[in-house]
Amino acid sequence: KAFTLHPLGIILRGAVSYLVATVFKYQDLRLFALHRFKEVRVLEVASIRPIDFNLKSYTESGALGFNDYGVIKLKAKFSYAAGQHLYETPLSKDQVITEDKQGNLIVSATINDNSQLRWWLRGFGNEVEVIQPTTLINAIK
Repeated sequence: KAFTLHPLGIILRGAVSYLVATVFKYQDLRLFALHRFKEVRVLEVASIRPIDFNLKSYTESGALGFNDYGVIKLKAKFSYAAGQHLYETPLSKDQVITEDKQGNLIVSATINDNSQLRWWLRGFGNEVEVIQPTTLINAIK
């Protein structure tokens, strides 16, 4: 699809970079993963910027799922296929991956528990099982 975007800022989240922008004449903020762009053209028109927009305030508002529920020590069992990417793109600096006897990956990491994490974990379906903390197990159920 082709959109006329009005860029407001770039947010780095792990290995993914997002463009915060408005679309066409609308004022609502949208996120676009930069790795999904196929082509970009700079237009010779003025960009539309919401008057009260502040990138720092936007990220701190929880709009991206930052720090919704606090820091946790995650322990989860991933199928090898679902979790192998975590070797290249770790969840945190203290991440540890071990393999169980069935070839599953047991991943431990200190991370922020937030809506993005919960959405990401649910996306794996039965390819991941959260082992701890209990609060996250209950939220995923």
